[in-house]
Amino acid sequence: MQLNQIPSGAHATVTDIRGGKEMTRKMMALGLTVGTDIELLHQRGNSVVVRSKGTRIAIGESIMDHLSVEALPAQAE
Repeated sequence: MQLNQIPSGAHATVTDIRGGKEMTRKMMALGLTVGTDIELLHQRGNSVVVRSKGTRIAIGESIMDHLSVEALPAQAE
């Protein structure tokens, strides 16, 4: 599943990073690795803003195409 397929406020786990070593390094620099839990804060056009480990990260469509995520069950407040 892609990031733009989950609703704002939802939590997900990064399950795959496609695009080879360069893309993997770029994602690591942003703090996104396989197994990282993220929260989708909002979507604007073809980009999203996520929170990971307390940091907000804007992700454009070209990077989003390389990430696969798995939605997590809704968390009780």
